[in-house]
Amino acid sequence: MRVRVFRNLHKKCMSIIAMEGSNKGRVIAHANSAYLHNCKMVVYETSRQKVLKSRQKNVHAFVEGTLQCADLITLRYTEDNLSQGVTDHPHPVHIRYNPYERGEYFYTASGDPVWAVKCAEVRPDGVWTEA
Repeated sequence: MRVRVFRNLHKKCMSIIAMEGSNKGRVIAHANSAYLHNCKMVVYETSRQKVLKSRQKNVHAFVEGTLQCADLITLRYTEDNLSQGVTDHPHPVHIRYNPYERGEYFYTASGDPVWAVKCAEVRPDGVWTEA
């Protein structure tokens, strides 16, 4: 299932939005983490500019990909193909996003921008991927 995952600042967890199926466009779950394949890092620049101007955050950046599993907190709708659990794959490379620093996701160690990765674990402390 294709989803978008973003950090929910109010609930201090990850929110998962369905990108297909009967609940397309809705938050279908909240999770401690989500493991995705074929990921794109997306930032809506117009909304980012509103954040810079108002200094008030809004949802404008997320990771989009195929959901493999999630460490669920709550499930809002019945999703037949939503698998629960945590990944046992090592993901040592940290990717982060800060709207006040840059307009794209970037590798923490090198500072290089990143727009897509093969797989990623999305957590409140950032995005983690393979080397």
